[in-house]
Amino acid sequence: MGIVVAGIWGVAEATLFFLVPDLWLSRLCITHSLRYAALAAVVASLAAVFGGCLMLLWSQYDLMSALAWVEAVPAISSDMTQKVHAQLSAQGLVSLFIGAFSGIPYKIYAVQVAHSELSPWFFLLATIPARLSRFLLVVWVAHRLSDWLRRRYTQRVLLRLWAALWTCFYVGYLWWMPG
Repeated sequence: MGIVVAGIWGVAEATLFFLVPDLWLSRLCITHSLRYAALAAVVASLAAVFGGCLMLLWSQYDLMSALAWVEAVPAISSDMTQKVHAQLSAQGLVSLFIGAFSGIPYKIYAVQVAHSELSPWFFLLATIPARLSRFLLVVWVAHRLSDWLRRRYTQRVLLRLWAALWTCFYVGYLWWMPG
């Protein structure tokens, strides 16, 4: 069930859902094994390709509508979408990796790539390592942290800590990111 949720979350976040799959993947590190959480990260990454493809096709059909919907997502602004457009032009597919670790939502890249010089096929292929690198890093850190904390606290306490940390993360993210 956790892997299915990771896949659905990967598609949803690549389109219009606000919360990143990292949230679910880190929870799996508390309730499941490292191997299980890593497999869920792979599934979420592959699912993001499907979501990215949907966004890319939408923007090819109607860029203004796709941009308007993406910019309606919390913490996304027109300045951010313009920055991604410039980033894709200047840095190409490397910008996907920069975005994965800098808080810029993947969905913006998926919408903007359709109107760049980059191949949509290469973009979709580059999605896998770009998303997977961050997801696996989150899984590894969450597993190490939960493994260390598990010596001192019960799973119930760990889940409360997890919820508190992610709540703080999103409060900070919404405060810090324009949108």
